[in-house]
Amino acid sequence: MSDSTHEFIAQTMKALSFHTRVKMMEFMCNSKKKEFTLREIANGVNMRYDSIIRHVKQLEVAGFLQNYLKKHSTFNEPFSFYEITEYGFILFDAIVQGYNKYFGG
Repeated sequence: MSDSTHEFIAQTMKALSFHTRVKMMEFMCNSKKKEFTLREIANGVNMRYDSIIRHVKQLEVAGFLQNYLKKHSTFNEPFSFYEITEYGFILFDAIVQGYNKYFGG
């Protein structure tokens, strides 16, 4: 593997090295919604809004989440939304399936 591949894998593993980030991915993957505000993510994992910002950013840097601006349905101004990337969903699902297969989770 190349150094860039090693770095990519390390960033991916680092992104899931906190249980908070794993809980966030689980919440978002299992939700019927596709896009989330930071507040919705915080509420979904029972954490304070200001506590999850760095975790969301780490997941975004590793490619699990993407961020975009869109008009909020309640407010007529742009809001920042997050959604799981296809890569993020496939990789997280593979990790969960592997855990369940080997550890009977």
